Amino acid sequence: MAGNERFSAGRLRLIVLARLFPAFFKRTRAAGLVRLGRGLGGWWVPSTGLSRDSVCYCVGVGDDVTFDLALVDRFNCHVVSLDPTPKAVSYMSGLSTPRELRFLPVGVAGSNREARFYSPRDPTHSSFSIANLQQTKDFVLAPVRTLRSLMEESGHDRVALLKLDIEGAEYEVLDSLHRDNIYPSTLCVEFDQPHSAFDTWRAIRRLHRAGYKTVSVDRFNFTFIHSPAPGTSHKARSQ
Repeated sequence: MAGNERFSAGRLRLIVLARLFPAFFKRTRAAGLVRLGRGLGGWWVPSTGLSRDSVCYCVGVGDDVTFDLALVDRFNCHVVSLDPTPKAVSYMSGLSTPRELRFLPVGVAGSNREARFYSPRDPTHSSFSIANLQQTKDFVLAPVRTLRSLMEESGHDRVALLKLDIEGAEYEVLDSLHRDNIYPSTLCVEFDQPHSAFDTWRAIRRLHRAGYKTVSVDRFNFTFIHSPAPGTSHKARSQ
C-alpha cells in the first residue's frame, strides 16, 4: 500500500473512532463543567476548584494556546505551557501573554532525555510527534522532562490541572504519573491514534483504579477528575 493510501486509511479510521469513543467509554455525570479554549483546542473542565493559588501544566501548545489563556482569564491561576517544537516556539514568541502564563520550550515524557520529534506530513501543521504518528522521516531534537522533574525545577509540590496533547507520548507520561504518584485534581488527555482502542481502554482503566472518574469525552479528548477513596493519600496532588 502506498504512503498516501496508508495515510488516507488512517484518516478514515480516525473519523470512525472519533465517533465511537464518546459512546464506547463510560462517563460519570459531573455538574458544573465548562468548555475553555477555541475549536479543537478547547477542553471541558470543572467550572470551580481552581484559584489564583493553583498551578496548571498545559503540555502541547502547537499553534493554539487559547485553552491556557482561558484558564488564566477565568481563574487567575498560574499556567505553565510547554512545547519544544519549532512552530510552537515561533508561535509563542509572537504572543503577548499575561504574567500568570509561563512558556517553556521543553517537552514532557516518561524520562529525562533528548527526544526526536517527528514532523507532520503537512508542513503547515504543528503536530510534531515523539511517537511518529504520521510515519515521517524528518525530525528535530528537543529536551523532554518528566512532570516530577519539571515540578521540582519550578518549585511546585502540587498540580491542580494537567493537560496532555502530545501526539502519542501521553501513554508514557501517564505511566510516569503512576510511577511517581502524581495525581492532578483535573487531568485532560488527548488519546492519539493509531494506538489501539484497547491500549486507550487499559490506560483509562488504570486511571480509574488510581481514583479518577471520566467526566467528559469529546472525540479523543478525555477529562478526568481525581476522587480517591477515603483514607487514600497521594502526594503532589492538589485539591
